[in-house]
Amino acid sequence: MAFRKKIFEKYGGFRTDLGPSPNREVPRLFEDTEFGNRVLAGGEKLRYEPSAVIYHRIPEDRIRKTYFLDRCFDWGRGEARLVGEPSLHLLLSFAAWVMRWMMAVEPRKRYHRKLVVWETLGRIAELYRQWRVGKGRREPHATL
Repeated sequence: MAFRKKIFEKYGGFRTDLGPSPNREVPRLFEDTEFGNRVLAGGEKLRYEPSAVIYHRIPEDRIRKTYFLDRCFDWGRGEARLVGEPSLHLLLSFAAWVMRWMMAVEPRKRYHRKLVVWETLGRIAELYRQWRVGKGRREPHATL
């Protein structure tokens, strides 16, 4: 991904609450998507360049299934930070995807459905976290 300096001057930078951070409270992989959406919403155009060649070393831990599960969970958390409010549809969708995952026999389908479950679980977890630290947080009652 590359942008001209004037784009950052016009639309601001990447949101630090959505990008790479050693703090696990921050979803790790949504800042570029959010920035691209902000630029598009401002009427700009993005361009895919298929001839661009990028060499990127991929650490061994990033080719494991657990990495992709973590990534999907974080993706869901990032979506929750952008979209916000929970809905009944989200909970029903979660239940439906859990059933699809558990009933899948073919390994590829089963794993794909598990990824969707993890993404949805990430959304739910982030919405719950926001509720706890936001206006929905309740202080414990004093006991006598």
